[in-house]
Amino acid sequence: MGRTRVREPADTVAVAHGAFNVVGGLWPLLHLRSFEWVFGPKTDVWLQRTTGGLLVSAGVAQLAAAGER
Repeated sequence: MGRTRVREPADTVAVAHGAFNVVGGLWPLLHLRSFEWVFGPKTDVWLQRTTGGLLVSAGVAQLAAAGER
């Protein structure tokens, strides 16, 4: 019989931060126009997309690690 693990506060923070990073990273990748409308026009579009991709990968890693010990 398996035990149910109690969610620790650190797990909740990791899930929240991971979700924030995924959403924040996907935004410039999916709709650059609205992203620049909020944060202002940028000259280096490749830098926005690279940073967005890095945020998504970090967020996915945080979400995956939230359930582990």
